[in-house]
Amino acid sequence: MKAETLRQALEDAMDEDQATPYFGMSQLGRCPRALYQELAGGWKQPPGLAGRRRMHEGRLHQADILERLSSAGIEVARSWHELVALDGRLTGHIRELVEGELLEIHSVEDDDVLERIRERGPRPYDVAQIQAYCHFGHFERALVVYKSRASGRVWVVWVRYDAEVGARLEAKARMILAALDSGVEPECDCAQHAAEGLEWTRG
Repeated sequence: MKAETLRQALEDAMDEDQATPYFGMSQLGRCPRALYQELAGGWKQPPGLAGRRRMHEGRLHQADILERLSSAGIEVARSWHELVALDGRLTGHIRELVEGELLEIHSVEDDDVLERIRERGPRPYDVAQIQAYCHFGHFERALVVYKSRASGRVWVVWVRYDAEVGARLEAKARMILAALDSGVEPECDCAQHAAEGLEWTRG
């Protein structure tokens, strides 16, 4: 087999994100208008080769953390199931649990990013995702692990469910669904199309 043929086969072997739209709980940290435009368009832009590489690498780092947790004697329950809310129009996917609570693993670029997260707390987009999962999945807290892709260093924090934040995220989801039904775009709430004003309560 030619080297170029093998290279292409290895690129093609990476999992590919499906180009079908759905309203996911993990998206609730995004700008309502940006999310509305994507969902109203009836399709989701495929991530492309660079995006597929990032997602593939993310899964490899996640597998590394799961192996490390196992080596440390921490039992992780593989419990893939789908959360469904708001008459089936909002979904989320749970993959692992620790002590019956949510486990979320995120990899970041390098140690500098990891240190900023350690100092400031979890990123706002991650806050929205986890609080949405806790709200709709009825979890009391989540174990969050951040890993530096450059060095393998980690930062770990337990996060409690915040009912006020959960209620705001549910209201946001309902607002976006109402906008989709009416065909009227919601207002942009963040110039950077990212969650703002959300903070986790550490526990």
